[in-house]
Amino acid sequence: MKVIFSTLVLIALTLTACGEAGDRAEARTAETPSASAFAGAAAANTGTPDAPRKLTWDDLMPVGESKILKELMQEHMARVSDIREGSAKDEMVQIGTFNVVESLDGQHVRIPGYVIPFNFNKTNEYSEFLLVPYAGACIHAPPPPPNQIVYVKADKPVKVESIWDAVWVEGGLKTQKHEDALSDAAYTLTLTSLEAYQ
Repeated sequence: MKVIFSTLVLIALTLTACGEAGDRAEARTAETPSASAFAGAAAANTGTPDAPRKLTWDDLMPVGESKILKELMQEHMARVSDIREGSAKDEMVQIGTFNVVESLDGQHVRIPGYVIPFNFNKTNEYSEFLLVPYAGACIHAPPPPPNQIVYVKADKPVKVESIWDAVWVEGGLKTQKHEDALSDAAYTLTLTSLEAYQ
């Protein structure tokens, strides 16, 4: 029962965060980018190689997505409440969709987040990983929705000092999904640079 309760609490927190992000995304216009959960990660620009478009996690949520996410969460909660004590499995269920903001496809972007490697190694160097909006996502808690995860791939491995510290990633964004046992992502980014978030 503790597993069910813990999972429900974590899912509710994720839904609240994503719901608020979606609500803000629905209120914005193409000319008025939303505020960032990261202080200082502000206004978008043209997205040229010389000046990448700065994105917030709100920018990845299509209009109407928060309503869909709430409905999916309610369905999941109803199923979980039917599970009898002792029969629950400690599973991290990813709830959400692969719905994307099509206008972001092909843009050169810069977005802050946290690195989740597929496999940890002693050198902390990775050529592919997931970028998520909060520390520890996909590790000890249900992962964010697919459209709040970016699959990042690099030509050469990059060093990540700590997965608990935020970073900026920059590169070419595609509305291309990546499915994995760890978590699914609705976006793919070809990395050109990674640096500490400041």
